Amino acid sequence: MCSNCSFAQQTNGFNNNVIKMTAINATSFVKLSWHLTTETEAGFFIIERGADTLSFADIARITAINKTGSNYFFIDDRPLKGASYYRINMIDATGKTTTGKTFETYINTGKVTVYPSPATSVLHVQHCPIAKPNATLTITNILGKPVKQLVLQQMATAVTVDVAGLTTGVYILCINDNGIRTTTRFLKN
Repeated sequence: MCSNCSFAQQTNGFNNNVIKMTAINATSFVKLSWHLTTETEAGFFIIERGADTLSFADIARITAINKTGSNYFFIDDRPLKGASYYRINMIDATGKTTTGKTFETYINTGKVTVYPSPATSVLHVQHCPIAKPNATLTITNILGKPVKQLVLQQMATAVTVDVAGLTTGVYILCINDNGIRTTTRFLKN
C-alpha cells in the first residue's frame, strides 16, 4: 500500500505579498493552507480545483481577514481521485483578481495502474506519489527473477518503462517506496 500522505509547497506572490501555500493530502481529503505576510484591501479568495491544468471549477470562497500575517486553510473533503490541481485566486476590494500558481496533489488510490496490457514496447505506470528518495520500480518474471529495475523520482506519480527487450509472458511490477510495496501484473507481447 502506498504512503497515506503527500505534501506540496510553494511560494507565490499576490500584489507584492508573499504567500506560502501548502497542500497535504491523504486518502480522503486535501488540506490547503496559505499565509500572507501582508494583506490590505483583499476581499476574498476563491479556491479552484481541476482534473487537469486547463479546466478549473470554483470549490470554495474564503473571506479575507485583512490583517498582517493572516493564515488561512480549506479542507477539500471530496477531492478527485488520482491527480488533481489546485489554485488560489485573490480578489481585492476593487474586484481585481490575482491568480496563484497551479500545484498538483495526488489522492492515493492504493494501487498501481499499468497500461497497455499486453504491452509491446512501452508500459505506462501510474502510482501514488513517491515519498522518499531511492524508491524503486522492479519488474520480475513469473519465476520471481528481476529483469528490470529503475529508481523513481521523489514525488513522481507516473513513469514510462521501456519493455521492448522483454520476452513474451506475464510479469510482476513492484514499486518499493522504502519498505512500502505496491504490486501489479501485466502481460508482454
